[in-house]
Amino acid sequence: MNIDHSRVAVHEAGHVVMALILGLNVQGCRIGPGGYPREAGRCTIIDPDPVGVVRFLVSMGGVMAEDRIFGDDRGGGADRVQAAACLHNWSAHFRRYRPDDDLRELLAEVSHLFDTDGCRSILLDVSRMIYAKRELKKRELSEIALMVHRWRDCSDIAQRVASLGEAEAPTGLKGMVKDLLRFLRDLVEKIREI
Repeated sequence: MNIDHSRVAVHEAGHVVMALILGLNVQGCRIGPGGYPREAGRCTIIDPDPVGVVRFLVSMGGVMAEDRIFGDDRGGGADRVQAAACLHNWSAHFRRYRPDDDLRELLAEVSHLFDTDGCRSILLDVSRMIYAKRELKKRELSEIALMVHRWRDCSDIAQRVASLGEAEAPTGLKGMVKDLLRFLRDLVEKIREI
């Protein structure tokens, strides 16, 4: 495989590997002509979190793969826009029960995973498959999933991502709960005074 002509394959391999690290179901991945001198790629992933941290990580997987394999990240302009929108949506609409430091630590850990020799090897193997076949279907994707799982059990990462945020309670309900807690606290204090 000529690395110079396979940047799209490496980029798409990054999406596939990141999705598998996060425990997502990858339905397919393909590259094809995108107009001279570029090729276009597309991965189809079943993502239960189409606007949050999971989607952010999957979007950035391609950019991170390019950076680790080529030393730069020229591609993925649309992915960057989508990733920024996903992270913004998560921070604006989801209550974080844990500090944002947890997100920073998780992002650093995932980034470090892409720095390991094992991940680089998988990224190169997957990109070679994509480049040679032009399209990966269920059988090839199952093989890749086995490669990723043999390399590292990533269930802890998927659990940590899930713990980062939960949908915020409606304002009315949240206000009622706060009022009830305040009332109960005041009642306990009055009982103690008696």
